Amino acid sequence: IVYGVVDDDGLMAIESVTVHYNIPPFGLAVTTPGAGDTVYLSPADVRTGGGSVQFAFLAEDSNGSSDTLTYRLRLGRSSLVLDPVYAGHASVTMVNGLDTGAYYWRLSCIDRFGDSSVATGMFRCVLRKTVCFMGHSIVTGAGGTPGRGGFRKSVLD
Repeated sequence: IVYGVVDDDGLMAIESVTVHYNIPPFGLAVTTPGAGDTVYLSPADVRTGGGSVQFAFLAEDSNGSSDTLTYRLRLGRSSLVLDPVYAGHASVTMVNGLDTGAYYWRLSCIDRFGDSSVATGMFRCVLRKTVCFMGHSIVTGAGGTPGRGGFRKSVLD
């Protein structure tokens, strides 16, 4: 910006000012797990201290690749109480020790000027169960009832 000041004698002083501005990161999203996703944990994961979930984030910065983005991820069982689980420059991190149930997250992305954007969401962890029919067969009819299907009668007794 160039501006000039004129005094009472008609003399002019010209000055210039450079204005720097910054646009915060935009397009912030957690790509994995997506908002509302269901994450399946194995029984072994839950027995040995909890399952692991990989988080992947995505953000764009209008200042280009010269700007370093810092991600801060918070996670909790309530949307009101979220604990910090990650802070860094990588856009992928692993969160360990998760049990079954709903989890809420809040992701902040901060550029080198301190401007930030925020995304929030939730996902649900459920126990993956496997059904095994080893040694048993499924036949037509429920225990011999035609047209309904099911196990052999001896399996049901």
